Amino acid sequence: MNNHVFNHDIFQQNSKLDRIIILILLSIFIIVPLIVRLHVMDFASPLIGRSILNSGTKGDFYSYYKFLYLMGATCLISFLFVFRMAFWSYPVKESYINIPVAILFVIIGLSAALAPYKTLALFGEYNRLDGTLTYIACLTLFFIAANLKYSNQYIYAFIYALYPFTILNGIIGIVTFYGMDLLQIDFIHALIFPADLGDVKITEGSSFQSTINHPNYISGISAVLIMTFLTLAMFEPKRIRAFIHFCMAVISTMLLFTSMSTSGFLTIVVLFPLLMLVLYFQKKKRQGILAVGSFLICLVVLLVTMSSHNYRVWDNSVGFFVSTNPFNGDSISLATIAYAETADEQEQGKKVDIPPLPILPESGAAPGTGRLYIWEKTVELIKERPFLGYGIDTLAYHFPQNDVGIISGLESSDIVVDKPHNLYIGLAFGSGMIALLAFLALLVMHLWKYCKVLWRVQLQDQSSILLMTLFMGWMAYIIQALFNDSIIGTSPIFFILFGVGVSYIQQYIEKSNQVDEDYESLFTTAETNENDQCHA
Repeated sequence: MNNHVFNHDIFQQNSKLDRIIILILLSIFIIVPLIVRLHVMDFASPLIGRSILNSGTKGDFYSYYKFLYLMGATCLISFLFVFRMAFWSYPVKESYINIPVAILFVIIGLSAALAPYKTLALFGEYNRLDGTLTYIACLTLFFIAANLKYSNQYIYAFIYALYPFTILNGIIGIVTFYGMDLLQIDFIHALIFPADLGDVKITEGSSFQSTINHPNYISGISAVLIMTFLTLAMFEPKRIRAFIHFCMAVISTMLLFTSMSTSGFLTIVVLFPLLMLVLYFQKKKRQGILAVGSFLICLVVLLVTMSSHNYRVWDNSVGFFVSTNPFNGDSISLATIAYAETADEQEQGKKVDIPPLPILPESGAAPGTGRLYIWEKTVELIKERPFLGYGIDTLAYHFPQNDVGIISGLESSDIVVDKPHNLYIGLAFGSGMIALLAFLALLVMHLWKYCKVLWRVQLQDQSSILLMTLFMGWMAYIIQALFNDSIIGTSPIFFILFGVGVSYIQQYIEKSNQVDEDYESLFTTAETNENDQCHA
């Protein structure tokens, strides 16, 4: 009896501690993507070369304070998790994620220790801070999230935690899109620029477009938001809640178009048939058809309206598939599309007059707005250090920036490449092929888990609907990651939801198995009673 009471007390304590950990995870969801504030630092570069990569006093708006909050929250969660295991006998779950995660921890740590530029590999580039520490923090959050248990209300809480980011960035994006300069508003200016820096001069043409430091990442996370909210709008049984999710999907679409980047739109095009296939196999289709039809109408209205104001909206969405643009007869100059944040922030859109030398290639852009060229050169670097890589987020200091192919691949020699525009290639470059294979194994095993459960599920209860929602958001991220990098503003969202999905799908399987066992037990009991009556 005493032992039973003791175990019950431990369970209650674990439940309370789990709630605290989940609340901190939710705070990361809400706060990290929204932090924007100028931080000035002295940066010591490992190279003497281009001014953008040189040592000196540097400013960063989007990464430093995100990094501080992420590190602090991760340390606190880790302490609580270890305390729970050590003093309350709460073991780590046996899971398919354990071995790949252990490999990733070891390899990523070794890659930083053996990197040519160790400090840079540890923290990452000064205006990104997406180095080893950030990766380790995200993996830690993923692992801890996967070892918690979640009620349906907690899953909804994580989805609701995406609302502030969606609404705030939707407002910022649309008002900036139509020409409003938010930096001229005193309140916003005071939030972003510390008072102790005095009168900070803003470069002409600068604007505050989002709380994430590049349109490419806004495009990618918009795809995740759209698939998450649209799935809920299609299958959520409560009409008011479904309508709110639908509105969030529309706002996310508006955010996607304001980014004027193709990756998110392409992700939606790839995943939309899968969502339609899920709808096709459902017995109740009316709400899903209504939600999809309404969403497509809103998408077309937004596309036409916003393309009429800026033809690049069409070029970076439908224009990927159609060569003509009804809103502008001229083609877009690919040099204005961001290949590297550092180059964009200082010299976006400038052309370099190149003398007609016969040894130089003609100006042009490789497929994927220059991504194919970057991928090819990065893969060549990976071949030189295939096992442990060069250290995460150090590409700018190893990429052949003076290669003449930049002119034909990225349209201008004035571009500085600081990232591979592909999460998977970036991981292979930073930590080697072993880390990439471990990460891919993690994704494949999780995908297989989802497929085994969802292929035969009717989305008629909250658990199955939430499971499908987590799956579609997860799929959107790993697809857009083919065209975008990991970044501190959005990576924690993915890794936390990834961990939540790992735990939730296991809970769903256990619950389904328990129902099957109860049914079989009931059937066996009934059969036994019938036999007893026959013998009597």
